[in-house]
Amino acid sequence: TTVAVPFNSVWGLGALLSCIMSTKPGYVEPPLQYRPLVGACIVNQEKKIVSIGYNSMPNGCDDDLLPWTRFKDGIDWLESKTPYVCHAELNAIMNKKCADVKGCTIYVTLFPCNECAKLIIQAGIREVIFLSDMYHDRRETVASRTLLSMAGIKCNEKRIVRTLRTSQRPDVKTCMCVNNSSFYCAW
Repeated sequence: TTVAVPFNSVWGLGALLSCIMSTKPGYVEPPLQYRPLVGACIVNQEKKIVSIGYNSMPNGCDDDLLPWTRFKDGIDWLESKTPYVCHAELNAIMNKKCADVKGCTIYVTLFPCNECAKLIIQAGIREVIFLSDMYHDRRETVASRTLLSMAGIKCNEKRIVRTLRTSQRPDVKTCMCVNNSSFYCAW
């Protein structure tokens, strides 16, 4: 087992571990690509974890009955996960164990989309620390960076430089960061 996590220590690890709980881990799409699993961890000024979240379908909605396909050319929007899935940031903000998250820092495995940026701003979160910006040029991410910048929210990228593995067995989850790009889970 190799563990090297300079993703701001324990709080970044909280985001990484929460993404393992993301629904449909290791979902494979043609051409055999693993989708990134997203986790979030909110930390207050006293450096205490006040919430975690991960991508999932809304409470009470059976994720086996809803699609997990990514929205792209040739796929109907309603046949993709896009209109249904709750992002890690949304779940972390909703799951908070305190009155509010004003002034907190959110650690996320993937840079927030524009919808999550709006939630982060409205919740009063002051800093976003992220592991990957793999969708840097997508319009949703460009809009997100614009909103977060206008609101004065600091955004800092932190990277994992080594592989984090839970097991060598193929039937147990293996988690890794490949070439400093993104955090993926596979079976």
